Amino acid sequence: MNCESNHNRRKAFKNIIVEWNAFWFEPRSTLDAAIIRIVISLWCLLYTISWFRDLPRVIQNGGLFDKELTRYLIGNNVAGTGSAGRLSLLYSIQTDWAVYLYLSVTCSVTLLLLFGIGGRTLAFINAVLVLGVAHRIPMLQGPGELLIMGMVLYLIIDPGKITNLLGIGVDDRQLRRSANLATRLFQTHTILWLSICFFSYIAETMWWNGTALWWLAIAERSPFWNANYLSDKPDVVSWLSHTYLGSLGLTIVGLVKTNWRPIGFFAGVILAVLTFLMAGDWLLSSAILCGLSSFVGRSPLSDSISDNVQTEREGRETQKRVDVSKSRKNAPLRKTIASSG
Repeated sequence: MNCESNHNRRKAFKNIIVEWNAFWFEPRSTLDAAIIRIVISLWCLLYTISWFRDLPRVIQNGGLFDKELTRYLIGNNVAGTGSAGRLSLLYSIQTDWAVYLYLSVTCSVTLLLLFGIGGRTLAFINAVLVLGVAHRIPMLQGPGELLIMGMVLYLIIDPGKITNLLGIGVDDRQLRRSANLATRLFQTHTILWLSICFFSYIAETMWWNGTALWWLAIAERSPFWNANYLSDKPDVVSWLSHTYLGSLGLTIVGLVKTNWRPIGFFAGVILAVLTFLMAGDWLLSSAILCGLSSFVGRSPLSDSISDNVQTEREGRETQKRVDVSKSRKNAPLRKTIASSG
């Protein structure tokens, strides 16, 4: 019995290793990674364009966040502040025309990456330039930037199908392990970020009693709602607040469970729309859609491996029951043979 128990434990442990390796390292279509690259590149392009009006005057000498003030606020050279990791080429740029040139180059690089030109090299350059904008003014970052900036780095692992201006390139059906690794990092990053948001929300009473939208309206976060309009509509406030929290939880559960993924994706779209309507944050709303894009593709190998392992496990259990049944049926015959011997 002990030998059989140890054997079953070894098999279970082996299955866990198989599922783990399959989840991260099974080949996946480069088209899946390309979908993510297109969506995130479009977000980076819009994000960079949004700073053309304000960034030059904000970071120039004497501006709201000039170099010396920003370095002081982020705790430059102070241990534990993480300032050493907030690198940006914009710290060495002070004139307006140089900032405009930086943003123009960033838009050009992002646009090329959007069309799949340059591969990992351009993905790395894009990450340096886009992160440079976010790191130069970290105190102005919102939750949307926090969600996307890690994903910008994942594009370096595999930006998906590589094309040129004529659209001629690697076949969509090509499978690469790096494409699966990048996709899984996107998926894990998205789910962890949404989970952090969910648990932080349920720690606040305004989400439980349904007054979250009311407080957002008071803070004038949304252009679609105001406190005067909502003052005599408590049912609308409660319904939208609870719908937002429910769609967030359903998105997490749906994306984690493969069979529920369409439900999770649909709930995520509702979450993104409500984020824009309730908080007026288009960067966060579009960032959620970027995270959802990592769940659009489906690799027949990596996404179904758990189902295959489960089927194999059920097959072994069925065979085991059949063997036990046969053993019981043959027990009288073995006793007869033994007695006659």
